[in-house]
Order: sequence, then structure tokens, then C-alpha cells
Amino acid sequence: MMGLENVLAVAGAARGSVLLVVLGLLISIPIMVAGSAMLLRFLERLPQLICIGGAVLAWTAAKMIVSEPLFAEALALWPGIVPLVYAGALAGVLGLAWLTAHGGALRRPGKENA
Repeated sequence: MMGLENVLAVAGAARGSVLLVVLGLLISIPIMVAGSAMLLRFLERLPQLICIGGAVLAWTAAKMIVSEPLFAEALALWPGIVPLVYAGALAGVLGLAWLTAHGGALRRPGKENA
């Protein structure tokens, strides 16, 4: 998806110029590939950063939820629920990450993982 996003961004910035689209893709795709390879090596050394990144995404999602005008009336009635939305988002994401990492042992009690 990042590749599609990159192509759309380059095409939008080129304003209809095929030459700029081609040059933009020739420049940006190697940067994306090299950057993602570097990020992958970094995450292999420090896998805890994946959970930190997930927590940041959960916090951002909770912030978007509580700032949604559709929910403004309900949140005004129960202002104490806002911290629960943040806590629920963080617990949900980090809990699913833990279950993903340790789920095999939980699904097969008494059996060793193969």
C-alpha cells in the first residue's frame, strides 16, 4: 500500500506531466525500498519498537475517536469515558500483540510448540 500511496503522491505532484511522474517514480521507489530495508534491520534489532509503534497508533486512533463530532454529545454526557477509550485502545492493541506472540502456547495447553 505504501507503493500505491507513493505513486498517487508523485502523480498528484506532477500535475499531469508524464516526464515528472516517471522521474519521480525513478527517484522515490529506490528511496522507499532502501528506507524500508533499513527500517526492517532496525526493527529486527529492537523488536520492542513494534509494540511502541502499535501503542502510538492506538493512541492516535483513540484521539480520533474522542474528537469525532458524532460522539461529542455522548462524551459530553459521560466525560469520564474518555480515559477509558484511550485505555481500551491501548489494551486492545497491546493485548492482541501479546496474544499473537504467545497465542500458540495458550491454544494448546500441555503441548510443546513445534
